[in-house]
Amino acid sequence: MCVRYLFFFMFFATTTFGQSAEIWNKPDLQRQLQLHNDTVYVMNFWATWCKPCIEELPEFKAAQQHWQGKPVRFVYVSLDFMSKREELLLPFIHKNMAWAEVVQLDAGNPNDWIPLVDPSWSGAIPATLFWSGDKRVFREKGLHAPEIDTIVKSLIH
Repeated sequence: MCVRYLFFFMFFATTTFGQSAEIWNKPDLQRQLQLHNDTVYVMNFWATWCKPCIEELPEFKAAQQHWQGKPVRFVYVSLDFMSKREELLLPFIHKNMAWAEVVQLDAGNPNDWIPLVDPSWSGAIPATLFWSGDKRVFREKGLHAPEIDTIVKSLIH
């Protein structure tokens, strides 16, 4: 009898809270930023407490759908506090971002990793880095789908 309940709980927990966010540290971020192949990477830095970040998510969703099936990878890097992961971030992802590849950054002092993303970045969000090979485009502002598409097109080999 207990096994049946355990199975039910495991099934329910997996299906209800299946969307999670991998945790990246500074070396993980560095590895991702060094990817150089035929893919265009779009790395959006955001947080659940950032109103402009949340407002631009539908724009990124539309752009991501537009590029689906093409060599374009969208990654959404949450800068939410680790202490709020279970309470805020994971429920937000489950409810609003099931379509997205979300990671949570736990890389220590932002002054140590922000220059890796872009030396001009003040640390404000939303911010997005686009790259393919050695070509990079960085935007420290909210974006709309047409602008995202234009930048992606400019990076396609």
